[in-house]
Amino acid sequence: MNINESELNALTAQLATELVGAWGIVSVHLGVRQGLYQALSAGPASAGELAARTGTNERLLQEWLAGQSLAGYITVDPDGRYRLSAEQEMVLAVEESPAYLGGLTEVLAATVQGQQRIDAAFRSDGSLSWGDQNPGLFDGFDRSFGPVYRACLLTQWLPALSGVESKLAAGARVADIGAGQATAVTLMAAEFPASRFVAVDLHQGSLEAAAKKAAAAGVADRIQLENASGAEYGGGPYDLITFFDSLHDMGDPERVIANAARQVAEDGSVMVVEPMTAEGPEDAAGMFAARLFYPSSAMLCTPSALAGGATALGNQVPDETWARLFHRNGFTSFRRVAQTPFNRVFEARR
Repeated sequence: MNINESELNALTAQLATELVGAWGIVSVHLGVRQGLYQALSAGPASAGELAARTGTNERLLQEWLAGQSLAGYITVDPDGRYRLSAEQEMVLAVEESPAYLGGLTEVLAATVQGQQRIDAAFRSDGSLSWGDQNPGLFDGFDRSFGPVYRACLLTQWLPALSGVESKLAAGARVADIGAGQATAVTLMAAEFPASRFVAVDLHQGSLEAAAKKAAAAGVADRIQLENASGAEYGGGPYDLITFFDSLHDMGDPERVIANAARQVAEDGSVMVVEPMTAEGPEDAAGMFAARLFYPSSAMLCTPSALAGGATALGNQVPDETWARLFHRNGFTSFRRVAQTPFNRVFEARR
């Protein structure tokens, strides 16, 4: 083989850097699981003091703390004690923070733990239903999406929709499809007590978790839980139908969209939240969001879609593709109304 030494060295350096990052994520996930960041939020601590706060092994903590400080995830003071800066705390310790990323480490860990099932999908028909994935994914994704929903849903996304806020305030009927643990629905139910909500999901375990969260938030009387697919739920007309990071996971998206057209009220809206993506492969090169989302598409989203039908879009679906699917399945308008670095928010209307 003719080897280009500079390209070889660059690729080796890139992969080595990413391996350092992978070990860093494993270490961060350990800190999340053991409550180490939350314990450091209480104030600076030596390894011994942190061990006492958390009931963990002091000697192992010495190594963990040294690595975390080298990575810049925690701060070491001149007296040798460790602490979290305000910024580090927002990212690693405060789950309500819009910058919190601890949940994503749980998603990665659960994906690795479920690798045998994913390997089997790669060597067969490609299908692996969401409910058959490693159970750690369900809480992990809820903890990953929750901070973004809490930061953006009520303040940016709903206000961007045509007349939806006023309907919700007056009392609307809402269906959330692929609701998972219903974090978004619970937020809306708390903000708009006159409205009533249906959380639809195929995974019974997530619906059971949703029921507990709704009860804890005091909104259980406003939320109906329904075990059904996106193509089969009924109960319309709804003033608002929502898909929070779920539509691309569904195996027959055209049937799902057509059902949404049947179930939404004549003057209602459908809100679709999807991962950020490029409009084509040539635009994806160097795009951070695409590099982040394609691996999860291969191992989580696309297998889930294949388990539900013949069409698997993956999680990197261009705006134009979504517009085409909505236009040919009962909707006359489809537009992007909001975005974050990692999300796109669309509104479709009949």
